[in-house]
Amino acid sequence: MRYETCVIYEADVFVLRTDLDNDCKENAPKIPGRAIMNNKTYSLFFGDNMEDIYFSVNLADIDIKDDE
Repeated sequence: MRYETCVIYEADVFVLRTDLDNDCKENAPKIPGRAIMNNKTYSLFFGDNMEDIYFSVNLADIDIKDDE
């Protein structure tokens, strides 16, 4: 049996780190990262190591509102 990850979207991104202790949000550092979305989750990673996860959310938990 062969296992393959189902990746719908994958891209290099810059994450604006407003959660770090800094003087103001205008000076917040932009850290290179990797965004990966599959059919169940959306996740952000730092570096090439998948253990360096910054953020992950289950897509079923997101309340999407239709802009009319």
